[in-house]
Amino acid sequence: PEYSGDVYDPNTGSDMVPFDAGQVDTTVNTPAVSSSGSTQTLDWYGVGFDLINKNKSITIYDINSGITWSATYINGKNHADVIPASQGDAQTLINNKITGDYVRRPVVVTIAGQKYAGSMYAVGHGDTYYCNYFSGVMCIHFTGSQTHGSQKVDSDHQNAIGQALQSGF
Repeated sequence: PEYSGDVYDPNTGSDMVPFDAGQVDTTVNTPAVSSSGSTQTLDWYGVGFDLINKNKSITIYDINSGITWSATYINGKNHADVIPASQGDAQTLINNKITGDYVRRPVVVTIAGQKYAGSMYAVGHGDTYYCNYFSGVMCIHFTGSQTHGSQKVDSDHQNAIGQALQSGF
C-alpha cells in the first residue's frame, strides 16, 4: 500500500513504509557522544533516527515528575513523534499533569535497552489520530534534532536534553 507519512529514509530520500514488527533489529550498536550514569546522548541524525525506526516501542522517564510510561514511535524526520502506548499510559500522563504543558521537559528515553537523554514537548498536537485514547502526537527531541516548523535546532530542547543527561538517571 502507498504511504504518505513523515517517516523519512535518508538513504533513499523518500518516505518509508509503515513499521513491520518482523523487521526489528535488536542488535543495533549505538555509540555515545557523552554520558552521565548510564544515560547517553543520542545524535538524532547520526544514529537516532535509524535506531528508533528499528525499535518503535520505547519507555520514557519524565525527570520532573519521576513518572515512567511507555510510548510508541509513530513518525518524524526532524525528531520523534510519539503517542502513549496504551490507554493506561495516556491516563498516567493526564493523572500526573504531564501532558498539556508547553514547557520542554527533560526525559530519559529507553530504546532497545539503552537510556538516552531527550526533551519532550508534552502537548498532543497534529491533525492525525493514531489511536482512540490520545489526540495527536507528542515530540521527543534528541541531540541535534530540529523542529518541524522552523527546521532549526531548538535551544530549549537542547537545554532540557542537557538536564536529562546530568540527572544521573
